[in-house]
Amino acid sequence: MQVATMSAVLLTLLSLTVSATAADPTGTWRSTVTLNGQSFETIVSFYLDSEGPTLTAFELEGASNQKVAIYKASCRRNQIQFIVVRDSPKEKLTIHYRGDVSRDVITGSAVFEYGDRSQTATWAAKRERVAGR
Repeated sequence: MQVATMSAVLLTLLSLTVSATAADPTGTWRSTVTLNGQSFETIVSFYLDSEGPTLTAFELEGASNQKVAIYKASCRRNQIQFIVVRDSPKEKLTIHYRGDVSRDVITGSAVFEYGDRSQTATWAAKRERVAGR
């Protein structure tokens, strides 16, 4: 009886450990930010650093697919966050992204900071399917 109980406890602990593993955001994501009823779409690519939760990433902007650097990107367990900075002739725009990764979907928020103002938007991203995947 004790062996069966101990086995059940070990199996439960093992399943909890497996479910607590970190999400892997590596890949290309179609990202949509909705702000004031308007949606803006970009493509974001993430690559996990070999030393841990640090991400290397870039965002593709516009029809020209110009690469925009992403800063302070990390993914711990299923929490992802990063910063995008855009400079314009008028003022600098900093966007702080934070979300939850669940398989091929990220949901969260994006906080836009410009001048002395800030605005929060909803953010969602869907992993792009790769042939054979």
